[in-house]
Amino acid sequence: MTATDLLLTDDDELAIVNGDWAFATDDAAIRQGIKIRLRFFQGEWELDLEIGIDYWNSVLIKNPSLIVVREIFRRALLSSPGVVEVVNLNVAYTKRTPRTVAVTWTVRGDVGQLIRGGIERSA
Repeated sequence: MTATDLLLTDDDELAIVNGDWAFATDDAAIRQGIKIRLRFFQGEWELDLEIGIDYWNSVLIKNPSLIVVREIFRRALLSSPGVVEVVNLNVAYTKRTPRTVAVTWTVRGDVGQLIRGGIERSA
């Protein structure tokens, strides 16, 4: 499967190159899709309040269960288009204010390629 998506800049703006839309393809599109999925807070999109990561009730709380948090991210990775396996997943949690979770991952894409990335979210 060839993945394609509109390319986002590091500031999450649509990328325009030479006056035209730029596209993320293949591994870059899968990586971008994962980052979008993992950065999305549950309840943030009014058309479907169930999608997203439950950061407020499960992740960025005072004493989260890192087993539960890791499983939340593992499931989100596996539900991302183009991902067939989670090869490696690291979750680091900072308890000081603001509470922060950093997630790095390596997944196997649908044509066998390894795709690495990471995100950080704060309360």
